Amino acid sequence: MVRSHAVEYLRPAFEEEQLVVLTWIASVRKVQSQRKYQFFRPSDKALLATGKTNWVFVNRSTGKPQAIPPAVANAFEVVPDSKELDLKSFVLQRDYFIHK
Repeated sequence: MVRSHAVEYLRPAFEEEQLVVLTWIASVRKVQSQRKYQFFRPSDKALLATGKTNWVFVNRSTGKPQAIPPAVANAFEVVPDSKELDLKSFVLQRDYFIHK
């Protein structure tokens, strides 16, 4: 379940522009996880927005927070803050195609 969102808008995006969204798991704790994301415009390599979402793992029957099962926690690689710039470089070196 989403606990909170934070988004910082840095530059505008316009209709018909191609965008790339980079997203990753930034942390996993006992009952919480944080996912971060960045929105880029590949044509000029501009960073348009950054954000993060804090998630709480919830028991479906009770609706109360519960520990994240190891199988779920281990299914995703946690990307430490020190690796974020490497991800941006990787994404911006690629060519992207839009399928209509």
